[in-house]
Amino acid sequence: RPLLTSATNSIDIFRTSNAGNAELVFDNISFSSTAATRGHGLIAWGGSVQLVCRNCIFDGFEKGIDGDVFNDANTNFTSVDLYNTEVKNSTSHGVVNNGPVRLHDGSAIHGNTGSGVVSGSTNVTVPNTCVRSAIYTNGGAGLAGYSAGAAAATMSWHVENSDIYNNTGDGIMAGIVGQACLSLVNNIIFGNGAFGVNLLSGSAEPIVDSHNAFGSNTSGNRNNFATSPTDITLTTSPFTSSTNLV
Repeated sequence: RPLLTSATNSIDIFRTSNAGNAELVFDNISFSSTAATRGHGLIAWGGSVQLVCRNCIFDGFEKGIDGDVFNDANTNFTSVDLYNTEVKNSTSHGVVNNGPVRLHDGSAIHGNTGSGVVSGSTNVTVPNTCVRSAIYTNGGAGLAGYSAGAAAATMSWHVENSDIYNNTGDGIMAGIVGQACLSLVNNIIFGNGAFGVNLLSGSAEPIVDSHNAFGSNTSGNRNNFATSPTDITLTTSPFTSSTNLV
């Protein structure tokens, strides 16, 4: 795949414009930064953009994909859809958006200094998905909530057939008060440095919890999230590689 790269400090590879509503699609492209002070891969700078990336790689940015309106982006992406896309080695979070993030079909978010994916809004449940993907070895949470510039209980996740492994913080953090917020089906949640699954509100409402395998999560497999009769307990790592889970 072709490579778009920068060795110049604080350079973003691509910024959206103020061109109104649009769907922006990147297919089979690698993006990277080798600068001392990293810029962003794709950053929301204007317009209402639905971002789609297929078979792409984002390597070594401050944030690989940035719709962080509370910090450095001018706006957020209307939605972010990643298909078989890798986001790695960011000096902050891998993917941040104050709107929905949907991971599909072999996407891998790993090795980022902050959390893997941070998604949410200030006062509404933001629906996110992670299907047939791997979230691992990130320095914060694997999949995290976000509000007004900080982690908060303002988002929901549907996670299915995915690996959430060896993140320094929680594997999955979710849970808006009094709203349905979490669906887990057929996942491996193993070796995370805090909780495997952390519902930040005791009154948050899980939707589905079926056939998930847990083990070696430092603070426990679950917080504010009842066990399921279909739970599988892992006593050792189920992976043959700690660096390639897709």
